[in-house]
Amino acid sequence: MKIDSIVRKLQHQIFIRMILVVGLIGAVGLGSNVGLINSAAAEPVYVVALINFDCAHCKSFDSYHERIKEATELTGGKYIVAPLPTDPIRSVVRELVYYAGRNQGVEVEIRKAFYSVQSDFQFDSVTDAVEWLKVHTKLDINFNLLKQEAHLRELAPMKKALKLGTDAGVTRYPSFLHVSSAGVLLINDDGSVADRVHSLERYIKKESEK
Repeated sequence: MKIDSIVRKLQHQIFIRMILVVGLIGAVGLGSNVGLINSAAAEPVYVVALINFDCAHCKSFDSYHERIKEATELTGGKYIVAPLPTDPIRSVVRELVYYAGRNQGVEVEIRKAFYSVQSDFQFDSVTDAVEWLKVHTKLDINFNLLKQEAHLRELAPMKKALKLGTDAGVTRYPSFLHVSSAGVLLINDDGSVADRVHSLERYIKKESEK
């Protein structure tokens, strides 16, 4: 799925509303120390996966995220899945609820639940999305807290993810970014799902050994 057509809309919505938010990576989930990584014999590898809930290719890749997560964590690094909206003018509800779900450790379950609905389906509000999760999942969480945090976090994580994507020259979903002290680099962008998984694993191992 191409993202060129929505970048300007995202920039308009996100940068205007979140102009006072500081830091590049913190809200995406990698923490504030990524830019301060020191060179070492075993370099931690930090990878951000940019996805979209309406993207069929992203849905096909979803079962492999845990594999890539394990590969990055073996280096002492971290793997973050960061969804961006199809049309930020219409709705960013699913993304807000997903990012809020991180605080209760249920972002994976929420992501899989949102992939189960019809493509291009949009919730009218955060409340609608949370109520839908109550009915259609078996999540044992504080749904009121999830709703509150989805409202409070606003668009900060999406601003961070968009900035990383535009810096790396991302043009489609899913895309995988290596975030290091040297900057942001788009990893492999071609091939089948299986090819990309193997390529990512090889890349992560190679980078950790530098």
